[in-house]
Amino acid sequence: MTDTSSILVGLEILALVIGLGLAAGWDARSREVPDRLWQIVGLIGAAIGASLVAGSGLGPVLLWLLVAGFALQHLFPWDERWSGDSNRWPELFEVSLYVGTGVVLLAAGWAYGLDANGVPVAAVAVYAAVLLARGLFEGRILYGGADAKAVITIAVLLPLWSTPPLAQTTTLTALLQVTPFALTALVNGAVLALAVPIWLAIRNARHGEFSFARGFLGTSIATDELSLRFVWLHEPKLGARAPPMELDTAAEDHQLRVEQAAELRGQGIARVWVTPQIPLVLFFALGAGLALLLGNVLLDLAVLL
Repeated sequence: MTDTSSILVGLEILALVIGLGLAAGWDARSREVPDRLWQIVGLIGAAIGASLVAGSGLGPVLLWLLVAGFALQHLFPWDERWSGDSNRWPELFEVSLYVGTGVVLLAAGWAYGLDANGVPVAAVAVYAAVLLARGLFEGRILYGGADAKAVITIAVLLPLWSTPPLAQTTTLTALLQVTPFALTALVNGAVLALAVPIWLAIRNARHGEFSFARGFLGTSIATDELSLRFVWLHEPKLGARAPPMELDTAAEDHQLRVEQAAELRGQGIARVWVTPQIPLVLFFALGAGLALLLGNVLLDLAVLL
């Protein structure tokens, strides 16, 4: 890696740390992250990425810009121009973007190969990470827009990272060279998030409320605290309103909890069972930090075993 490339990668890492740090703070405080942050950080990543492949010629630069643009369009509300519930143009246009970008990458890879002078490996990593983020979002595994946007932004900003300073082995380096950094951060974040059910189980056991399965997923709080915490009401079930995961904003979610608390108090219910709203972007940020230093923690364990 040349001195210029090292500086550019250093800038990517700096932008990643600052961007995810700000996003984690917002997510922990309000469970919402401004789109403007993702847009700025994503554009920085696209520009630096183009600079990194510029020495390979016009073709690789154009392919990188195509994939980066495909990824970044998820961070901008362009579809709001087509209003109306019956208008399917945004959906059809986005499907064409997914298919078209994939076809271009496949055709270019077939003709020119997957290397510095053909299709940039970073471009393929970004495309794969976007498919992953969209699949997890549609499958309700990533249930917040900020969570999916975090994965996409990480992908554009740092597509690959194969040299974590604290876990350099031949096997790990080879695996990380073809593993999108966003996936590594996602896996690490998921491992760290396992601390939440463990903490819930310990808390419930200390209060004599632990039962298998349920004791790992939620806890009880006073009804008066329902509107003050980032939680989903689990028991008792109330009304026929849309579930919290269907709500668009944190304000709507808070209003729902205010209404639920009022209804519960009217029924004389003093305590309720709730599921905490995990600030996933916070865990992504911590997972990305681990990825920079240790790589994929699951791969690290596999190599050790």
